[in-house]
Amino acid sequence: MDRPRSQRPPDLRPLLERRPAPFEGLPKAARQELLLEAARHGLLSVVASRLPEDDPALRARFERLARGALLADARLREVLEEVLSALSAIGVVPVALKGPVLADRIYPAPALRPAGDLDLLVAEEELLRAAAALVERGFRRADPLVDAYQRRRLHHLHLGRSPGPDVELHFTPQSAFGARLPATELLARSLLFRTGSGTPVRVLAPEDELITLAVHAAGHLFERGGWTLDLVLFLERHPGLEGSVIRERSGVFRCRRSLAYALRRAASLGAPLPQGSPLPLDPLRRSLCDRLSRFSPSRHGRWGALVQMAFQMVLRDRALGAIALVGHEAFWVVRRRAHLAARSLTRRRPAQDRGR
Repeated sequence: MDRPRSQRPPDLRPLLERRPAPFEGLPKAARQELLLEAARHGLLSVVASRLPEDDPALRARFERLARGALLADARLREVLEEVLSALSAIGVVPVALKGPVLADRIYPAPALRPAGDLDLLVAEEELLRAAAALVERGFRRADPLVDAYQRRRLHHLHLGRSPGPDVELHFTPQSAFGARLPATELLARSLLFRTGSGTPVRVLAPEDELITLAVHAAGHLFERGGWTLDLVLFLERHPGLEGSVIRERSGVFRCRRSLAYALRRAASLGAPLPQGSPLPLDPLRRSLCDRLSRFSPSRHGRWGALVQMAFQMVLRDRALGAIALVGHEAFWVVRRRAHLAARSLTRRRPAQDRGR
């Protein structure tokens, strides 16, 4: 349950910096608030070894939250194995993006890194075949107009199934900020990884994965602290990353500014940056981004959506792309509303016909 907007959320920096005693000096009510905020931001893995000994109520609440996280993680991994099996049957071995496969490689307590869905990257020419294989397993594709929007403006197809989790089949890892990350090139550089049960799945090459994690976190205005922690832990796990390679690829992928801003945030939390990584942003652009990133899009409705669009415009590598972003979004808003209006009229007509 969200707190009132007037109430300031607890400071997550002690958790993101992984201070040894983040609850020290806080009254018991504030400790509970910080724990709940850690759960909401996917930071229970940080809290696990840093709970105060003198607060049994706090420890008991953590145990309850951790049990829920473990159950959700078990379900996520069960569906991951099912999806990988379905794709393997048609000859597709995808790249796993984020989720439990990332957690297994960089987190000390992988099951406590939550994920709302499964993100898998496939070659664009395999996208519809992969989606059909999952539909045979009971997943459903989105409404046709939403499906079309995802293909043209986003980077994935969304497939849902009750009780979840859902699956996002990516044909490119990210599209925020006008980034162009070619799936064919990324798949060619990917590395083989085996899940805990031995099922093969691929993961991005380290430099590619860092760029993808950074663009993802920035694209969501760092709304969830866990996405920033992903970056910090990944950089710590890969101290030998080639900064020149990252800089070159981020330029080719059109995401140098968003990457630079995300790496700056990670560095402020003590993460080691690769030498020669993207140049820092100019002070005005950085200041604007700092202000905009204080908003939570999911908590501010339409204003949040506008802030998110402004943030994307400021960090786009190409100025003309910002203008195109506004035009494209306006077009799809009008098209979506027209589609909903047409559906509403279609539903009314049978009732009117029955009355004649």
